[in-house]
Amino acid sequence: MVYLNEADLVNAISRGLLVAVQHTVGRVGEENTNAINEEIYDSASPTWYEETFDFLNAWDTKVSGGAGHVEGEMFYDSSQIGLGDIYNGQHVSVVDGSSQAENMPYILYQGGMGCIQRPTNRDAWKNLDKKLTNRAMRGIFEEGLSASGMPWKRKTGAITVTKTR
Repeated sequence: MVYLNEADLVNAISRGLLVAVQHTVGRVGEENTNAINEEIYDSASPTWYEETFDFLNAWDTKVSGGAGHVEGEMFYDSSQIGLGDIYNGQHVSVVDGSSQAENMPYILYQGGMGCIQRPTNRDAWKNLDKKLTNRAMRGIFEEGLSASGMPWKRKTGAITVTKTR
């Protein structure tokens, strides 16, 4: 394909990168879902806890861009966490019954769950981090580049840009 001006080239690259970033962020979201399921919901602990899957469903991804800029993110939306109740152990403080929706990522991702009811830590972030190594992320992004149809080649050295006019 021949591009007659820089704007057309930038737009073509941006479209390809948008597909690649959508693929990458989507896969990161899938791995996050798997990590949450493995560390939290599949553990069936504590046994008295009534699972709502609110935490699992409070995560989403977003991709935006164009004209030379593309970005993607995975984010947590605490408004998706129901208040729950203290007797079912759902998303509230055992001390005063206040909502812990804002604290859920800390509790479940950074091992803050070491408590009376469950003395071991749940660390879904550690699980996710093991899966999404630098090599894995590069591979996922390269899959996205291939899916975009945009020709690409991995470079291991410094990248240089040469303009010709």
